[in-house]
Amino acid sequence: EQRVVTVVGVDPERYHAVTDFYDRLWWTPITEPLPRDDLRADPRLDNNREPLVAPFVDRLIAAAQSAGLPSETIGALRDRADLRAQAVRSAPSTSDARSESAEALLDLRDLIAADLSTVSDDRYPALQSTLEEAATLARRLIRDNARLPRLGQLERDGRTLTSTDPATGDSLPAMVMGLELTRYYQRDPAGFVLDTWGVFNPDERYTLATVPLSRRAVVVQPEYRSLPVANEFRTGMYEVDSGWIIVPLNLLQSMLKLDETRRVDPDWRAQLGTPGPPPTIGVTPARVTHILIRAADGYTAAQVEERVEDIYERFASQHPDAPMQPGWRDFNVYQWENKPGLSTFIAAVKKETALVLTLFAFISLTAAFLVCAIFWAMVSEKTMDIGILRAVGASRAGIAWLYLRFGLAIGITGSLFGGILAYLIVRNINPIHEWMGNALGIVIWDPAVYYFTDIPNDVDPIKAAYVLTGGILFSVLGALLPALRAAYMHPVHALRFE
Repeated sequence: EQRVVTVVGVDPERYHAVTDFYDRLWWTPITEPLPRDDLRADPRLDNNREPLVAPFVDRLIAAAQSAGLPSETIGALRDRADLRAQAVRSAPSTSDARSESAEALLDLRDLIAADLSTVSDDRYPALQSTLEEAATLARRLIRDNARLPRLGQLERDGRTLTSTDPATGDSLPAMVMGLELTRYYQRDPAGFVLDTWGVFNPDERYTLATVPLSRRAVVVQPEYRSLPVANEFRTGMYEVDSGWIIVPLNLLQSMLKLDETRRVDPDWRAQLGTPGPPPTIGVTPARVTHILIRAADGYTAAQVEERVEDIYERFASQHPDAPMQPGWRDFNVYQWENKPGLSTFIAAVKKETALVLTLFAFISLTAAFLVCAIFWAMVSEKTMDIGILRAVGASRAGIAWLYLRFGLAIGITGSLFGGILAYLIVRNINPIHEWMGNALGIVIWDPAVYYFTDIPNDVDPIKAAYVLTGGILFSVLGALLPALRAAYMHPVHALRFE
């Protein structure tokens, strides 16, 4: 399979200082599970997997019992399950515990498979499916056992963009690719990935092809390099995770013909019979196409942009004879918000946010009409009561304020409960979307369209306050007209209403 990807050459240590690259490496040892990994089943966790295995063993025995297997077989299954639990508890290491569980699962499967001929046709498919799941879980435990000791080395390889040659022990340049790039993994609902297709990218090599350009933008001979995979990374941005490969800077410079080269005398012309290469008059240093800069805390992007311009102007003035020095007009400084490609997406998101706020305003306006209609009916029903209040001395302002307070109370109550409900839904939008996909087959969020693998669920307090305050104000506004009607009712006419 051939894929068009974005290849980024970096110095890993400096790249980490700007982007927290080390923290994005995926295949590293972890001590705490992901928030939704209640079973602690993440293959990067060094535990005995008992929260995952024990319930499945009980489920396997229950499936055998439901299928009508002989009582002797059920008893043997229970005995083997008890032996497995004892072996796990007494295992000297988590690795031994996982091995015991894998062996026990395969034994349980074999015990059940020996009596499959006694299972009726209508119960056979369900039991067979459970047996296949047992074999899959056993293979997963075996893979975890083999892979867990390597995670520390994979983390070191990812940090250095190198890989050790198993034949010679030499350190070779390697790539770190996005976790979504090859699409060989299956994402578990808990958030981690499983190599269900039998392909583990850090065990693979991929051929990287680049097409360098000359100084006159002419295509040069393509370069090919077969590179091992040191690790994989996950940023949460689907476009990056599915399309980026990170390699050592010097390797990519060499492949793109951006490494250090000799400069020859442009006036030199080879004469017939003159041996030797043209004379060298200097050296063109290795080049890069982008420089990433991260500001210290307390500085805005605009301040950093201005500072970068000043630094470059000084640099250009100190190197007037530097070869291929771009003029300032050809040297672009981008903030992260106006970077080509990303700026369009950010502008679209801002417009969508403004559109949503506008829609909420119209929804609140609709609520205002509803409040107005209800309060208008209330004033009609309470006409005599209003007349009594006016007869005993209540002022017009007092009557109006009474209904406005009702509207204010409704607005505050509705905004409070609505805000709490909206906050809970937004904060749990990813589990809700996942449930909709699993239970109803409804998938609304496509990572390939929206850039991110997860639905963003941060709440902006200021924008939320705008919406809640708008709801309260529109509720009071809806009560205003009925309040004025009640306030300007003539007491005598009101008392004679009924």
